[in-house]
Amino acid sequence: MGMEEKTIRLDLKEVVSSPLYINLVQNELRRIIMLRANRKVAPVGFHYKRDWYDKMISEKVLNAEFFLKHILGIWERTSNINAGFRAIIRVVCDKALMQYVEQTQEKK
Repeated sequence: MGMEEKTIRLDLKEVVSSPLYINLVQNELRRIIMLRANRKVAPVGFHYKRDWYDKMISEKVLNAEFFLKHILGIWERTSNINAGFRAIIRVVCDKALMQYVEQTQEKK
């Protein structure tokens, strides 16, 4: 006896505009920002290498508004933003989508 796969059809435009999904994206971004703020100070003479998160912070786009604006284009493979940003947005929004599906399926 194996696990049965269950196919769930979602209207992604409806999901992205739902208050629950927006809240899940915001929570995930808060978690990431807290982890980065609480990382250890680099030892004397060393520094952390700038990564995509740092670039998003310096460009002031590490926020839910930016992520929600671009996620549909990323999922539809029509986005023209840079690949590093796309990867981060996808990870955050995919995680939020999984949580959204879990929470909405529990209610049914």
